[in-house]
Amino acid sequence: GMGGGTVAYAAPEAMKNFKYVTERSDIYSVGAILHDLFVGGNRVPCSRLTGPGKIGGIIETCTETNPSRRYRTVEELREALSLAIIDLNDAPPTAADAEIIALLTQDEIADEEWDRIDMAIQENEQNAASNYDIFKNMSATQILNLQNLNEGLFRSIVDSFIRHVMLFEGRFGFEYCDVVGAKLKVIFQIGGTELKAKVLLTLLVTGTSHNRWYVERLFVTLAGQGLSDEVASRFLVECEVCNVNLNQHINHLESSIKVARVALHPRIQDALDAAE
Repeated sequence: GMGGGTVAYAAPEAMKNFKYVTERSDIYSVGAILHDLFVGGNRVPCSRLTGPGKIGGIIETCTETNPSRRYRTVEELREALSLAIIDLNDAPPTAADAEIIALLTQDEIADEEWDRIDMAIQENEQNAASNYDIFKNMSATQILNLQNLNEGLFRSIVDSFIRHVMLFEGRFGFEYCDVVGAKLKVIFQIGGTELKAKVLLTLLVTGTSHNRWYVERLFVTLAGQGLSDEVASRFLVECEVCNVNLNQHINHLESSIKVARVALHPRIQDALDAAE
């Protein structure tokens, strides 16, 4: 029945009773810290805080007095915050992409609007134009919801996203890699054998080409002993098809995050041994 915490940063529920504290209570505290960093000035403890621009919107969502209205997970908060900071430095999108981004910022996206988004992505690919601005603004939650809406549309957009990430090898901003990794993780969790294998390859290449430890560790976790034999075998096929030097990437991974290849699925280990 006790409550408490650092008054200027604690969530309202923490001050009332610790049994109500969850991950979202920590998210409130992050919002209070963001207010200190980007807004400053005095503020009322345990209240909903505000600020200007996209950062202000994040502060407001973090510090909702009702925990159910805050970001559900730290991953959601990280994605929103990373994109808000990236937008401060990125060039504005094209007029055509801005229209698609406006659709992605809606609370709900209608079926016909997803068709429009998919066609815009395909058109950019055909014209050798970047889909960076569109995919940057497409959240992991939206990708998950899309899979429940229409399998064909989901595969079309996800395949384009994977190609986009692979083509941008080594050229993403450092902070954006975690956002990409979180989206790939969601795709891995809901995809079939082929899609899981493609995600693993994309995580490996993205993580090692950017020397991004979070993404490299994510690959090791998903490609570990619990991976199915079917996905492991398909992953090796994808490496050959995409002409990826598996040994080179794994050597880099072992050096950067100090993990041994024995942590990987046995079939991946066998392929590495055979290539030496």
